Amino acid sequence: MNKTGRWSKLHDKCVICSKKDSEHKSKGICSRCYQKIKKYSEGICSVCGNSRVLQYKDSIGNPICRSCYKKPIRLCSICQKYDKAGKKINKNEYVCTSCYRKLFKPLRLCDSCGKVGETKKIIDGKFLCQACYNKYFRPKKECSVCGKEKHVHKKDGDKSYCCSCYMKYFRPTHICDICGRKGIIEKNDNGIKICTKCYSEKYTPKRQCSICLEIKKIHKRVNGQDICKNCYEKKYRPMAICVECGRWDIIIKKIDGNPICPRCYNKYFAPMRICVKCNTFGKISKIIAEGGICDTCYRKYYKPLKRCLVCGQTKSTHKLVNDESVCSACYQRYYQPKRICSVCQNSNRIAAYIDGKSICKSCYNKFEGTCTRCGNVTKSLFRIENLCDNCWYTDKINKFLEVQKHSFTDTSVYNLFENYCKTLIKYRNPLRVFNIIIRQFEIFKYISIHKIDLKSFSLGHLNKITDELQCGEISSLINFFIKESIIKPTDPLESFYNLRNFYISKLNPNFIKIFINYTDYLVEKRNNLEYKGWYNRFTWKTCSTYAYLAYFFLDYISKSVLCISEITDIVVQEYYSSNSQYMVTSLRPFIKWLNKNIHFFKNLPLPKVFRGNIGGRPYSEVELLNIINSLSEPEVPYKDKLMGLLLVLYGVRPFELCQLKISNFKIVNEKTFLEIRNTRIIIHPFIYDLYSKYVKYEYNPKLSLGNSIDWLFCGRNYNTAMSINRVCEILRSYNINSIRAFSTAITNLLLTEFITPAVAIHGLGISISTIANYYKAVNISNTYNSDTFEVCNYNKIQKKERVNHDIFFVYILKCIDGSYYTGYTSDINKRLHQHKSGYGCTYTKTRTPVELVYSEELPDKPSALKREKQIKKLDTYKKEQLIEKSRIE
Repeated sequence: MNKTGRWSKLHDKCVICSKKDSEHKSKGICSRCYQKIKKYSEGICSVCGNSRVLQYKDSIGNPICRSCYKKPIRLCSICQKYDKAGKKINKNEYVCTSCYRKLFKPLRLCDSCGKVGETKKIIDGKFLCQACYNKYFRPKKECSVCGKEKHVHKKDGDKSYCCSCYMKYFRPTHICDICGRKGIIEKNDNGIKICTKCYSEKYTPKRQCSICLEIKKIHKRVNGQDICKNCYEKKYRPMAICVECGRWDIIIKKIDGNPICPRCYNKYFAPMRICVKCNTFGKISKIIAEGGICDTCYRKYYKPLKRCLVCGQTKSTHKLVNDESVCSACYQRYYQPKRICSVCQNSNRIAAYIDGKSICKSCYNKFEGTCTRCGNVTKSLFRIENLCDNCWYTDKINKFLEVQKHSFTDTSVYNLFENYCKTLIKYRNPLRVFNIIIRQFEIFKYISIHKIDLKSFSLGHLNKITDELQCGEISSLINFFIKESIIKPTDPLESFYNLRNFYISKLNPNFIKIFINYTDYLVEKRNNLEYKGWYNRFTWKTCSTYAYLAYFFLDYISKSVLCISEITDIVVQEYYSSNSQYMVTSLRPFIKWLNKNIHFFKNLPLPKVFRGNIGGRPYSEVELLNIINSLSEPEVPYKDKLMGLLLVLYGVRPFELCQLKISNFKIVNEKTFLEIRNTRIIIHPFIYDLYSKYVKYEYNPKLSLGNSIDWLFCGRNYNTAMSINRVCEILRSYNINSIRAFSTAITNLLLTEFITPAVAIHGLGISISTIANYYKAVNISNTYNSDTFEVCNYNKIQKKERVNHDIFFVYILKCIDGSYYTGYTSDINKRLHQHKSGYGCTYTKTRTPVELVYSEELPDKPSALKREKQIKKLDTYKKEQLIEKSRIE
């Protein structure tokens, strides 16, 4: 205490904490120690909601903290909300902090960017906006994850994280209660966790757009005004001429300072990843919680289905017209804007802008340009650089090599990668080469980083790296490594023995000896046929297939019997009944070998050979009824109904559906016909009604404008017919197998109508043997003897003399260009006539007339094949010596 008896902050200390601080009413104690002694109760303040010491109470009696007690709550005169920290603008008017900052706080000029706005930081007497402060003066630290110096977004003890690393690894994620996906939670509304996407779609508040004056979701605020998405795209979205396609379009990215539109970015620059659904390496269309999804899987599994406002059908492809969903077909028919084409002067849909001129689709397809580098005239031309596809992608590959040159630690690996790229460009399309090297670049980088010695490199190492990196198909890389002597070419016999050892490791020990003996028999058979000159008669692939079938059979019966001698008819028949037709019929060689080499009490029954195969099992009545019911649903498009019923009921195959035209459907004498295969097929009036509805409601004749053929089913480019892949995809969506459906149509036709074999052959477009198999399958061979009829274009059939097939000839023909052709035959006169007529073989077909200059008689076919092989190995000089020697003799 001083002389006046008052507390002095300079001289007096608290008797408890010994600190110089503000006094309290109690003598010798500061205000802080007094609060600790009094021990006010701690709790949640009823105003600010924070955990504080509750010293005071409001007018109602609720406990409040000291700061809330000192700051009285007042009503904001602008937003009409209560706020505890208000600003007084008039005698009786108060404004909350947010309204004051928006409307009344004085705006200053930023000394860095020169924009007028709210300045928050002052550096060296300069006023800076928040953006400039964060960009230039905000302190940076090294991120604990990526190691880069960035602005610190979050701190956790001694560790600091940048914004991108925190959002990627540390921001907490929860499962959304609406969509069920794991992601960042935006709102927690009454215990319901809502992710960012669901909140923006369903809970974002709507306000009035300052341009269109409609109540919508606000996309952005520009100069303090609320702008919806449509108005922002029209008025404020940055647009420029794309460097790649030359169109005036929205710019989403700049690459090397050049503006790129969304289409070109997705086509040429979008990053490629592995789809988590189909495991294919390609461009990603959608990213979900599990990973990236390609465009095909997104359209197939994830794209939302919406009901079209015009046609009422539920489709995945749609456009928004006045906030209503419209399918693509209806949009193109009724809503798509049309402009005047600068070439044909017709009002049509514009496909491109070239030199500021609008060009429609049909004129654009006819437009050709000359590449400034190679001089080739092509339609696929990059208009800005005037380069064709090959030159443009070649430049892109060279730029990629220059950029990735410094990422290799070993220069020899980079030189190998560069040589690999140049080899691919030499023999393949540059577009395909670019996609290949993007995938396989990681393999070379892996070899360089791990310092793998290429002298001891093998195919097993390459397969291991490929499986780890998931690079997909590497057949071209294997061929290149074999060419560069990095990998030794594998012997097919060695590969077969490796496969056999793999099967032996999984087989029961009691059956290993039988399996080894059978595979040795297959190898011996293969070598004997190769020695006789029949290289393609019994290939190594066939050997591997037979070995797998034998392994599968032995592995199956090892669960029932202990050794091979205990196999009975019951076990074999059980195998036949429980496996597919292919696994049964292809086992026939192995069963024959077992019966010949092992003494059973009774020979094992051979599997049945399904002769007279009709190409597919016909649908049963129940399956056929289910298909027709699925096609008859009201939401199924008329196009899909017409395709499915034409195939199932009348046997119109997919490649024939692609070639159908509008003029193929006709009405003659009050009967409806379909003209196909040079035949008129009478169709049911219901099918013609479907055709009429399809033409009226779904078919657009303008889509094939400029095409001489009016296809019934137009393709994607609208100037060609629909592809067979698209037709098969539509049929598969309704569980229709084209082979089984065609077999069902023919079977029903033969059972329900009295039809002759000749009419069936001509009307269905199938061969004699095929229709004979169908007659046998449906058991109506008594009506028409399908084994005896034949179709012949000649009026007279001359009886030929019987040829002795025990004697074979090896012959040499001299062609008109001076070359020699060697072959063998059992009837040399007939074969010579075939060669002279132009249908003996492909080689002599274009080198007629030919002359027989040498022939040699041999006792059997194997010796003839062996002699033919010997003569073919001779050069031209030795062949002429052989011919001259035969003439002298």
